[in-house]
Amino acid sequence: MNLKKLFKVLNYDSISFPFLNFFIFYEDDYLIKSFLKSLKYKWVLDEKNSLIEINKVLNETSKNINKNKSLKTIALFTKAHIYNTFNEDEQMMDMYNEIRQNFCLLPRYLRPFINTGMKNFYSILNTYEVKELRSWSKEYENRSSSKAFKLFAEARKQVNLKNYKKAISLYIKGSEEGKKYPHPTAILIGLDLACQYSLNISNERIFDLSEDLEFYSSFYYENISIIFDNLFTIFEVYKKYNNLNIHKISSLILRNKDKIKSSDYFDKKIYNIQKLYFSKEKKSYKTTKHLSSFLNKFLKINGSFPKNTLKRIINQEVSFIKSYTLKRIIKSYDIKFKTSNPNCINCELIKIDIEDKFSIYSLKKYNLVDLWNNILFTYMSLDEKFFNISDIYKMRDNYSNLINFFSSNYIFMDFFIAVFEPIPFFKARKDLIKLTFNELNIDNFYYLYLNISNTERSLMDGFVRNYSRYKNIKFHFNLIDLFNNYDENNWKEDIEVMADFLELNRIFCYISFWCFEDFERESFLNILNLLNR
Repeated sequence: MNLKKLFKVLNYDSISFPFLNFFIFYEDDYLIKSFLKSLKYKWVLDEKNSLIEINKVLNETSKNINKNKSLKTIALFTKAHIYNTFNEDEQMMDMYNEIRQNFCLLPRYLRPFINTGMKNFYSILNTYEVKELRSWSKEYENRSSSKAFKLFAEARKQVNLKNYKKAISLYIKGSEEGKKYPHPTAILIGLDLACQYSLNISNERIFDLSEDLEFYSSFYYENISIIFDNLFTIFEVYKKYNNLNIHKISSLILRNKDKIKSSDYFDKKIYNIQKLYFSKEKKSYKTTKHLSSFLNKFLKINGSFPKNTLKRIINQEVSFIKSYTLKRIIKSYDIKFKTSNPNCINCELIKIDIEDKFSIYSLKKYNLVDLWNNILFTYMSLDEKFFNISDIYKMRDNYSNLINFFSSNYIFMDFFIAVFEPIPFFKARKDLIKLTFNELNIDNFYYLYLNISNTERSLMDGFVRNYSRYKNIKFHFNLIDLFNNYDENNWKEDIEVMADFLELNRIFCYISFWCFEDFERESFLNILNLLNR
């Protein structure tokens, strides 16, 4: 594929993920293929492999001066991005100056791709040894996504001046510009950095910003690796403000940690998250010095819990303390959730919160059809399957049986609560699923979905979400031509059969299919064999 056609797609940044998978699969030019692999690794925050691939391009183009100069410059720009994550300012400066000198030689279609990043590099370097790159056209300046990155560059300058309130305002404004295009990367960069700097100062908008970051991270991206840093920022907000729902974010990240490339950077963050993981299944806990120290302050406070028993626990005369006993202590002294509490205290506070909310939602009267739909959408929004949805489908007309089922343990009760009050991450996923359900043939979907395994359902869930995720983005290139330019399209027939069966748009089914990795695409095609039986 020639670079002009390629960058019409890549200008959408990491939201181009499925197209990148498609190009890597079909591309014959090994240098372009290495460049595309480098981009993909960079997007999933695997800088080591990204650097290996981009160096292949630079080494080859440096040997032959007549070899694609545009590809060399764009590869150098990508390498500068990678070095930015390593905080290698000196190397970045050299690359910045070289790109700036060759910028006027680049074809016009490549300049917007580089310009936004160069402005950000300039603000990061913050030195008189480099000159700022000017916007090259009114078209660039007027594009909302370009405006967003210009605002981010200005925000970075304000950060350097320690004018954090002004910087936060610019990051928010940039995010709003990103929504107009829409440009998901710009939306998340603005919200994420606004949240990060709001953590350091008193900003009453931090909760709204954090909720938006959580929602849009999930609305635009399926791949947890791409949004890991966003999720960690959200985790930090939950942690600082003692939000009890931190257990949902920490569980979400830890369930997906194997999908994230291991590195010192990630391992440190995962370690911090693991310290705030709370089990809902423990029935007893080992007494610790931390717990003793925490409970000691309640000896002088009047409460209904027996003082002698409290002293025995504090002195660690008992090796284990039961869940029931901790709940009595919590209620006796009206203990509130704080991330600094002993883990066992917070585990029981979460259980109490689940019990209270479940008792409220389970007593309400619901339209059973609406309730089933809401249960299904919630089930499809989660990344872990705690039960078989076919069992719920069979009892969907019997409310008493449903409540008995969900009341059987804390995990099931917590699921039932999420049906009515999901955290923003799962609300975004539910919204995407609902959009797809507005189009598809529901009876045919049930036939397919209820006859596959939970592992296969997780793939189908992602497919359904990605379908609406990409249908909600305005692409300024021809999607039909993109998928019709290749002869080896063995996968297309199966996807078209499924699209027609579910009455969905074929093109967006193609895109959703290419959101999967190689092994996932193979597994997904095996699911579709059910339609041929």
